Amino acid sequence: MEPKPQSTIPVFCRIRPLSVRETANLRPIFADTVTSPQPQYYTTSVYPTSPTELLIHTPTDPNDKNKVRPTSCAFTQVFPQAASQSEVFEAVARPLLERIVSPHSGEKGCLFVLYGEIHSGKRWTAMGPKFTGNLAGIVPRILGWAAEKKICVRFSAIEMYNGTLIDLLEKDWEKLIRKELKVREERATGEICVEGLTEESITSLEEGETLHRMDTNMKRYETFFNINIPYKTYVYTIKLLLPDKQVKTVRIVKLKGIEVEHRDIRVSRRMNIDINTLERVISALVDLTSPAKKFVHVPFRDSKLTRILTRDFDGKTALAFILTMSPSYPSADVSLQSWMFATRARQLNFSAMQPRIVAPPVQQDKEAKRDEVKAAALLPETKKLDKSIA
Repeated sequence: MEPKPQSTIPVFCRIRPLSVRETANLRPIFADTVTSPQPQYYTTSVYPTSPTELLIHTPTDPNDKNKVRPTSCAFTQVFPQAASQSEVFEAVARPLLERIVSPHSGEKGCLFVLYGEIHSGKRWTAMGPKFTGNLAGIVPRILGWAAEKKICVRFSAIEMYNGTLIDLLEKDWEKLIRKELKVREERATGEICVEGLTEESITSLEEGETLHRMDTNMKRYETFFNINIPYKTYVYTIKLLLPDKQVKTVRIVKLKGIEVEHRDIRVSRRMNIDINTLERVISALVDLTSPAKKFVHVPFRDSKLTRILTRDFDGKTALAFILTMSPSYPSADVSLQSWMFATRARQLNFSAMQPRIVAPPVQQDKEAKRDEVKAAALLPETKKLDKSIA
């Protein structure tokens, strides 16, 4: 069955609680809720006004922090600071999972993208501090959901840093630090795959050996190369093997902190190439829906991350974006930048761009015919030139 493309992409926002240090060091400035007529002042610059909207206060005067400009931001749903891991999973992941495994679904899978600044809760939302219990993140809960449904699962995990792909499920440490993963396109199916990537079956979270090995490799690699987690992007892939022999692919992408930079500008550019290219890809896909722009180049091949996600943006995969925000006052500008990305992502409309995805090959055929006409027109002159040379 041919899937119906998503007309709107859900974009969720999760606000993490203030840390003890932020609460102690920052003076009361803005409101955390607007339930009362008079705002109650707390150390925050981001607060929800409704289940689907929030306000971001950005300073307008660097010398006076009380002079601010409020910006109203709309989302599919806003999770306040008190939202639990279970609430996020039930609202974000479960509806898409139930949809793709239904008998009448033609979708190939679903993709969850976590985007936000450093220390805003992306990794907490994706994995959680524990793989079981109330603090488990989206990835362990998807595995638990599949176990409840008695669906066989194949799991893989990739860490990306500075253009390098690391297989987090590799059992041999020496191979892990020397293993070079390459992104390939299968000629038979056209699917994008990572050559040499380890995939393992997970039947129960109680065993937990696979996830614990992934966590151990992650921490060991971080210590060995002295690289902090905010500098890295993680791609978790879960293949659901359904009883009718269909394979549905679920991907969870945890992007690096959007404002993380390196002291070496060349390293910083390589570090940010994945996230910058993803932003360009989304902007190009949005431009495809504009009748004014006939042909748009989508730069999927400009980074390894977007190359892996190429087939997830073809309109046959369900998408959801999760923006994580820090409520602390210094993060106001970055929170606004995150919302601007969310606004662009919400403009994706695969149903509007479906007829135009096949436009480039048509254009290539037209150019080929035009070249043939030009060659035929130049043929007499070519013959004359050959005779004169002879």
